[in-house]
Amino acid sequence: MSWLQMGVHKEYRGQGIGTALLSHALQEARSQGLERVELGVYAPNLAAIRLYKKYESRPKVGRREPGNLMEVMTMLLTWRCYSMRELLM
Repeated sequence: MSWLQMGVHKEYRGQGIGTALLSHALQEARSQGLERVELGVYAPNLAAIRLYKKYESRPKVGRREPGNLMEVMTMLLTWRCYSMRELLM
């Protein structure tokens, strides 16, 4: 498992930078043989959720991180069919 965190400074949002970053990251993940990507987002971040949904990502789980009042949503993006058991892992 690997982690990659990225974001766009508020002064530069709305210019397609997030789309370009995510597109490149997903292309690289796929070229490395990854079949599943989980995209974490704070629930109030509607712009990020809309971006993730462009890639046909779907919500997997909502949870609260310790010490954080905001709910964190995990968006799941897959390139192959998984069983329900695998998705819940």
